[in-house]
Amino acid sequence: MTKREFYVVIEKGEDGYLIADVPELPGCHTQGETKKELMANVKEAIELYLEVEGKKLPPEPLPKVVGIEKVKVGADGRYAPVTVFERLGSDSSIGKSWV
Repeated sequence: MTKREFYVVIEKGEDGYLIADVPELPGCHTQGETKKELMANVKEAIELYLEVEGKKLPPEPLPKVVGIEKVKVGADGRYAPVTVFERLGSDSSIGKSWV
């Protein structure tokens, strides 16, 4: 199998478990109690996904995640975008700004 890299979005569930989603692989998600367990589970989930769906994936990497944004909505109905990740590059630099 060709080596590939994927972005993983991690959220904390209401039950305290960490939940991982791989945006580039629709339906590929898993959970774990700790980040170490989660990352082992997500690696396994990606490998299984590629084993089943791999022949349908294009040979080139799919579009990369470019950012995640949070939007604050005020009582007056106006909103203010809040950038959480400005840039995800090879150096994984992250810019944060809050309004």
